[in-house]
Amino acid sequence: DLGAQGMREVTDLLRQSINRLSPYALQNNLNLAVDIQNEAMPLPGRNEAVAHVLDALLSNAIKFSRPGGSVHIRLEKTRAQEAHLVITDAGPGMDQRLAARI
Repeated sequence: DLGAQGMREVTDLLRQSINRLSPYALQNNLNLAVDIQNEAMPLPGRNEAVAHVLDALLSNAIKFSRPGGSVHIRLEKTRAQEAHLVITDAGPGMDQRLAARI
């Protein structure tokens, strides 16, 4: 059961998240460097939950980056036909003990 939302593309959800958070990045004088492959990456199921996770990841990258810096966002399809998302920033990073628990 795909739910009422049906099948959506990961690329669409990521672009929507970037559009929602671009004003926050501009306010913090940050550049969003976006590299999204134009391949179909369907996502069945709970799109709202995935959109929330994408917003949180991108928001944290923006929040913890230094003004004048960049946040790099890359989405590609792997050989196993899975979506691979990388969000990179120059913030202080996560405590290693906390990262090990996540």
